[in-house]
Parts: sequence; C-alpha cells; structure tokens
Amino acid sequence: MVAKKNKLFLHMRAGKEYTAKQIKNMFNFANLNRVYDTIYDLRNEGHRIYLNERKNSKGEVTKKYRMAV
Repeated sequence: MVAKKNKLFLHMRAGKEYTAKQIKNMFNFANLNRVYDTIYDLRNEGHRIYLNERKNSKGEVTKKYRMAV
C-alpha cells in the first residue's frame, strides 16, 4: 500500500488531476475505498489535495483530485 501511495503522490505532485476511478485503475487499488483512504493519508501527512469539479465536452460534471504545488 505504501508503494501505491508514493506513486500516486509523485504523479499528483507533477500537477496531474485524476478522478477516484482513474486512480483505482491506474494504481491497481482493490476498490474505491482504498483510494479515499490513501487520499486521506496523504492529506494527513500535510499535502494539500483538493477535489475539484470539472465539466467535460459533453457538459457532464466529474470530480478530480489535484495537489497544490
């Protein structure tokens, strides 16, 4: 779990934004609860991670995590 958290941290630190589902698939988390727990852990370590709403080209709203750098 620590390795996945570190990989996620490095990707987010690079300025990329991800939905919870994207994080789950990219980093092979077992379920979305693991994603939420990992985001929670990173926040508790002092990293500023935000969940922002974005609209896609079809007007659908998605929520993406991003890290303030």
